[in-house]
Amino acid sequence: MFMTHLVPVQGILIGELQKGYWLGFMAIFLLPLTPFRLLAHASQRSYFANVFIMFQSLLITGLALLLAWKGFAITGQLLAVLAGNIGFQALICWDGLRRYQHVFSAIKDHKAHIPI
Repeated sequence: MFMTHLVPVQGILIGELQKGYWLGFMAIFLLPLTPFRLLAHASQRSYFANVFIMFQSLLITGLALLLAWKGFAITGQLLAVLAGNIGFQALICWDGLRRYQHVFSAIKDHKAHIPI
């Protein structure tokens, strides 16, 4: 709502910036998945997180170039960032859930002991 006051744009870019901002804001829903990245680092598997970050960078760059070429402007750039974030979180969650299948049992039974 206030984005156009913070970033001075005019004309058609006003709508583009607002749509793009809301696409970028949707990444906040990925925040609950952050512990899977911390779990990878804590279990001395940072190399997985680094490989997934490289994949994220390639995905964002490729999509940003493609969407810019197709004329999607600011909205396309932020859509590429959102897709890259979703890809990274999906991979890091896959790794965490594959390695620790019982990670959610602590939520169901708070007295359960989860061997790590």
